[in-house]
Order: sequence, then C-alpha cells, then structure tokens
Amino acid sequence: DPAPIIPTTPSALQNITDVANRIVERMDQILSDRNVASINATLANLETISGGLADRDQGTQALLLSARDAARSLDTTLKTTNGTIERLDRNLVQQLPGIIDKLDTTLAKLDSAAGNADSILGENRAAINSFANDGLGQLGPTLTELRGLIRDLRRVSDRLENNP
Repeated sequence: DPAPIIPTTPSALQNITDVANRIVERMDQILSDRNVASINATLANLETISGGLADRDQGTQALLLSARDAARSLDTTLKTTNGTIERLDRNLVQQLPGIIDKLDTTLAKLDSAAGNADSILGENRAAINSFANDGLGQLGPTLTELRGLIRDLRRVSDRLENNP
C-alpha cells in the first residue's frame, strides 16, 4: 500500500519566503547585466537629449529676443511711415487746388497754342506745299554745293596759313 499523505497548508512564513524568492528572482532578471547596460545607455541618451534641449532652449530664447527686437523696430518704422504718409496727404490736400488750377491754365494755353499752330498751318498751306514739292527737291543739290564750297574754302584757308 502506498504511504499515507497528510495534507498540509503552507505556513505564513513559508508564503512570505516563497514570495520573497520570486521577488528576488524577478529582481535578478530586471537587474541582469544586459538590462543594467540598457538602462545606463538610456540614461546617457536622456542626458544627451536634455543637454540638446537646454542648448536649443537658449537658441530659442535668443531667437525670441531677436524676433521681439525686430517687431519693435518694425513697429517704429511703421509709425514713422504712417506719420510721413499722413503729412504727405495733408500737404497734397493743401496743394491740390493750386496744382489743379495750374493744370487747367496749362491745358488752356496748350489748347490755344494748338489752335494758333493750326491756323498758321491753314494760312500757309499753299507755301508749305510749294516748299515741300519744289524747295525740298532743290535742297539736296544746294547742300552738295555748299559742302563743296566749304571744302574749297578750307583748302584756301590752309594754303594761306602755310604760305602767307
């Protein structure tokens, strides 16, 4: 016959010991050399990232300061430009009636001059046509003769200078 077995339940101390053994086994797994190396590498990476962020933060702050200064400068420029435009507008509004009067006078004079030129052309149309038809035809040969005369006079003048 088989030996009789007496069922027992684990004691509280044995339960605590078992739990402690399991915790130690898990801690051994968690704190293995491989995991410790990975944790160290992760911490080093975090340190590098935080250092980069701190550098970027300084660069970002410098950028923000520069942007603020540029915005202030732009605001000053815009205020100056607005003041200049307002003064130009006021001056233009003040001077506009005089300018319009001068333009009206100038246009009236131009209109009068055009009318006078038209009447002069109308009165002298026959003479202008005669000159255009006959006079211009004679102008070419006359200019040729004048050029020859000037050339001859230059030669005579040169001879007189060289042999007085």
